[in-house]
This record gives sequence, structure tokens and C-alpha cells, in this order.
Amino acid sequence: MALPTATFPDWHPCKGCGCVNHSIPSYRFSVTDADRSIADHPNLGKFTRSNDTPTPSEEKTLQQMISDSRKRIDQAKAQASELKELRQELLLSISRVGEELVALDREQERLSDSIRDRERLLSALRRMPKEVLANIFLHTLVFPFPRVEPPPRSGDWSVFPTSRNPLSSIALVSHNWKDVLVAFPNLWSYVNIVVDRLPSNSYARFIGKQISRSGQSPLSISISHGGGTAEAGALPDAVLTTLFTAGHRIICLHLHLPGRYFPSLQQLPLSFPILQELYLHSSSDTAEVGQHLDFDLLPQLRVLDVTDISDMHSSSPPWGQITQFSNTHVEPGHGPPLHSALTTLKAMSNLSVCRLFLDLQPLVTPGTAGETTLTQLKSLSLSSMYRQGFGLTAVIPFLLSHLTLPALLDLSVTCLVGVNTRDKDVTFGSICTLLARCSSPLTSLSFSNGEIQKEDLKGSFDSRLHQSTW
Repeated sequence: MALPTATFPDWHPCKGCGCVNHSIPSYRFSVTDADRSIADHPNLGKFTRSNDTPTPSEEKTLQQMISDSRKRIDQAKAQASELKELRQELLLSISRVGEELVALDREQERLSDSIRDRERLLSALRRMPKEVLANIFLHTLVFPFPRVEPPPRSGDWSVFPTSRNPLSSIALVSHNWKDVLVAFPNLWSYVNIVVDRLPSNSYARFIGKQISRSGQSPLSISISHGGGTAEAGALPDAVLTTLFTAGHRIICLHLHLPGRYFPSLQQLPLSFPILQELYLHSSSDTAEVGQHLDFDLLPQLRVLDVTDISDMHSSSPPWGQITQFSNTHVEPGHGPPLHSALTTLKAMSNLSVCRLFLDLQPLVTPGTAGETTLTQLKSLSLSSMYRQGFGLTAVIPFLLSHLTLPALLDLSVTCLVGVNTRDKDVTFGSICTLLARCSSPLTSLSFSNGEIQKEDLKGSFDSRLHQSTW
């Protein structure tokens, strides 16, 4: 391809030549008898110290000195005039140089933009395999929408504001990127449904469009509450229909809803043949919603995460299948009763990872809670949440005294969440008793916000060193 004709003049600054007028002159002035201080003159200096009249010869000498100095003044004036003229010309030249520099800067910027435009066409991103692009697009998704504090007087503990699905914007970038979204329908399989965000007649269109784009990919669905004005009824029909008609494709399900919505789930059988992960969160002051969770078929369920639901023991998940279980709460008083927590743990024979938040509560009458052995449990995280009331006491020591954990590797205990007061030393003592009783191969222990007796700590280290597990 022929290059464009150069538009720049063949110009470069002169580096010097033999012309005497090429460079700006540098003046060096010498002092002569004509302009030296007259007081220092050997013959004429005397007249500065007297009123004597110079002789004709001396007068002639003085007149000659004056004439010579005036000639030099005239020469200096002439040189100064020429330099002033030169300075004016240089100032004009400098102004023109500034204008030309601005023009050159603009041209450089224009050419740089032109280069960038063309380099984009050669970008490696354009040649990136569709599989790599699909993986990048996958990491732009927000699923599920994160929990935030609700607006004042909303009546809910948590809300889940929505954000735009980035895939809609990605599809507009180029045909290639749009083709990737078509070739990898699993990108559309992460469905965030925000109740009260859309008009009632828009739910079906929104949900149906995204599920249609997902092809036959397993679905991850999150149903949450956006914090808007809520009707005192059930979930929108389109949402319930989605759970029923797409249930055979749902592999991960999040229900982050105010408690008033859970009764509507009883309208349909909760059958999810391939569901592996289930996250349940009651985001209002109603914590007793487990009775409304009557599951028909969950043969693949392995992960169960519960937040702010105090009666999960009243529901019917396949406890024996669960390998990862979390029961936490944001609000004091929403935790499970201690005897129910023990009953639930006993039912999970395959449990390997467990996280429990327990409120301070009256202890179960001795003898009413039997021992629970969890042979597969390797990681246990326990937290006690402080709440005001009479007859409330630490629950972690009681819980640990009824557990046998022969395979435990990782134990984390946090006492009295929500208050600066430390728990009594009985809690750490119960940890030491558990480890000694079970001979667990513990490799990691975390304990915070509780008192520790030196004897318990020393005994724990001695026991671990004897077993050589730390």
C-alpha cells in the first residue's frame, strides 16, 4: 500500500554557519581613558578637587574624551535598537512556533487515535477462543444478588437489590461475543428473580426469556426480595410456576424472602431431582418458616445453608444425604433451639462440614439430650450470639458435651457475637474435654472472645503433642 504524501516541510533548525550575524552578539566592554573616572586621571583628576580652569590643551583633551564617549553611546544605541527589533521578530517567531507546536500535538493525537483504532482490529481478544470468552463472561455474573441493609421502616431484616444482567450488554459489543452467548447457553442458567421489582405481568416474560436462552443447562435460581412495597399474599404465580416447571433442571436454589412468602411454597410439591445446593433465608421478623418447607424429592441434595430460620427441624429435607450444613442467623432469637440442633445433627450421618450459630438460651434438662456421634465431620464452626434475657446461659459447652467427633480436623469457636464481654472459661474447657475424649486428629483450632485457663491450654498442648497431631 502506498504511503500518503508527506505534509511536513523539509525544515530543521540551523546549527551554525560562518556568517558573523548568525548568532546573537555577546558584548564585552573595556574601560578607556575617555570613560574612566575622571577623579583618577593622573593629569585631569586635580580639577575635581579644585576650581582651577583647565589650560587650552587640557580643555581639548576633555572635549575629545566627551566626543569619544558620545560616539560609543551612539554605537550602543544603534546596537540596542537592532536587538530590540530582533527580539520583536523572535517573539513573533516564538508565537508562531507555539501555534505550530499545538498543530503538531493535535496531529500526533489524531494519528495515535488512528493507530489505536487499527490495533483494536488486531487485538488478541478478537482471536480468543470462544471457550475462553465464555469463561470470562461467566465471571462477570453476580449470583445471587448480595444482601444489604433494608430501608428504614421496611419491616424486613435484609433486602437484595437488583443489578443489570451484564450479558445483555455483552451481546451488544460484537457479533462474535453475541455468538458466544448463543454457543454457551449455560451462561444464561444463573437466574436472579427479585420479587416486587417487576410488574406482575412482567415476571413470566423476564423469567421465560432467560430460561429459554439457557437451553437445557442445569439452572441456578435465586428468588429474593427487593425491599419494595410487598403484597400480603403469596409469591407471584410466574415464580411458583418456574419452580414447578423447571424443577427438574434446578441444581442450585436460593430463597432469600420475608417469612410471609414461604407459606405460598406449600401450593406445589417441592421436587428437585438434581438439586445439589439449597440456600434458605427468612429476611423478616418471622423465623418459623420450616413448617412450610415440605420437600418431596431431593435425591442429590448435599449442601444446605439456612439463615434466620429457627425451626428448620420442622422441615423435611433428606438429612442423611447432607454433607455440608450451615445454620446461621443475623438477628438474635432466630437461632434453632439447642435440643433441635442436636436432633438435626444426629440425623446428618454423612455430615463433613458444619457451621452453627446458637443463641444464648435456657439449658436443656439433663438427660433429655443423648450423645451424637458424627464419624464423617471434619470441619466444625460454632458461634454463640448474645441476647438479653433471664435464665440464659452459654450453649456451646452443652453442645460439645453431647458430641463425639472422631474425625474432626478443623474447629472454630466464637463466643458471644454482638457484645464485647468475654465468655466464661468453661467454653474453652469444654473444647479441651471434647478433644481429649474423642482423640480427634485436630490440625487447626480457632477460639475467640472467651476466657482461657492456663491449665486447660497447657493440657491441650500436652495432649496434642502426645498424639503428634499438631
